[in-house]
Amino acid sequence: LGAPGYITPIFNNGAVSYRYTVHDSKSYNVFATYRVSAANRYLNNTSIRLGVNNVFDAIPPLSSDSRGYDPSIYNTMARGLSWSLQLTKKF
Repeated sequence: LGAPGYITPIFNNGAVSYRYTVHDSKSYNVFATYRVSAANRYLNNTSIRLGVNNVFDAIPPLSSDSRGYDPSIYNTMARGLSWSLQLTKKF
């Protein structure tokens, strides 16, 4: 196999073992919140939050999870962005 860059030799007590190297990755999330201040009692103190996870649709790095990636950040079943909408009302 030669010497692939993704395999790192580890020396421990005179023995050599080889480990798979997981490279760093970056994932960007964007969220925007708007707070409504209105005379209407139903709309006053209401917040609207819109968010997007993994904006640039980054490919997930290998993880120790049983799926091989971190499902809280990446969604490989339905490739694309993860959107969220949150409405909050203070009484």
